[in-house]
This record gives sequence, structure tokens and C-alpha cells, in this order.
Amino acid sequence: MDRLGERAEIQRSAPVDNTLAEFPADAIVRPTESAATHAPVTAVFFVQSLDTLNEALMLWMEAHQLHRPVRIAALVEDGTINLSSYKAQRAFNRIDTTAFFRGDEAAAIDRIERLAFRAA
Repeated sequence: MDRLGERAEIQRSAPVDNTLAEFPADAIVRPTESAATHAPVTAVFFVQSLDTLNEALMLWMEAHQLHRPVRIAALVEDGTINLSSYKAQRAFNRIDTTAFFRGDEAAAIDRIERLAFRAA
């Protein structure tokens, strides 16, 4: 909130919109008009298990199927999940970004910020 709150509306535990309601993200970053980036909505998933990473991947797949301009980010809590599994690799290779939080918090938030405010 400190870093993004002045340039975006932040929603917790929310869907991108009603048409994608079955895939709620842990945080939605919706740049404001004054941010002037013309960036689409960014859905951020706080990943503590492969299930959450799969939710991010399912939203990415559905948004692409519907030709929706949505960015998907995984903010991985730490390295305790099996990051080398095929499921994790598939998600990492498709969603828009992944950042690892614990131990490098500022850089992880920087990565989400760059994605959320990059022009479309």
C-alpha cells in the first residue's frame, strides 16, 4: 500500500472483474487515471503453495482465452514450495512475473510495481 497506493486502487481478495470472479487474486492493482500509464489491471497472488500458483495460472489461461488485458504476478513467500516441479515451471513460464519475497522484500515489491505500471 505504501508504494502503490497513491497511483493505484488496491483491492484485497478480489477478482479482476465479474467475468473472472471464479479466480480471485490476493491483491488487485488497478492504476488510477492520474498514473497515466494505460496499464491494465494486475492480479497478484501471494504464493505459499502450488495450489495458489495454479490459481494464478488458471486466471492467466482464462484471461488469454477471453483476450483480456490482465497481468498476473506471483509473489512467492519463500522457497519452501517445490519450485522445480513441472506445475511450478509451467506457471512461471506463462504468467507475467514472479517475485520472491522473503529476504529480498524491497526488490520483490519493485518487480510488482514495474509490472503494474508498465504501459500496455
